[in-house]
Amino acid sequence: MPGTDHYVGQILAALDADPDHTPLIWQDEPVTAAALAAAVRSAAGEMRRNGAGPGGVVAVLTAPNTPATLVLRYAANLLGAVVVHLRGVNPALPQDQLTLDDQIEILDDTGTVIRPLR
Repeated sequence: MPGTDHYVGQILAALDADPDHTPLIWQDEPVTAAALAAAVRSAAGEMRRNGAGPGGVVAVLTAPNTPATLVLRYAANLLGAVVVHLRGVNPALPQDQLTLDDQIEILDDTGTVIRPLR
């Protein structure tokens, strides 16, 4: 995985420097820096084992603006892959969802290497 010259490497280095810090609170639950860094590294490892890497595309289907969305984006980017978000067209409006047909078309058009199962 890239070193600290990569933006995700810099984020992980900052999280590692203060593991007890709470950089994120989700639904009133604190997420420690150590937990966030571990989640990113774990997700990156799983993605790598499943074929993600430089120039690849990883599809993410999560509820908008969740820790999982952030973790998966950082993990994919750490590997040099890009992320395609499939959930909706406007994360501020959860009812603004893409149809299943639109999601499948995006997957097919982008050549996604890691994608949700249908």
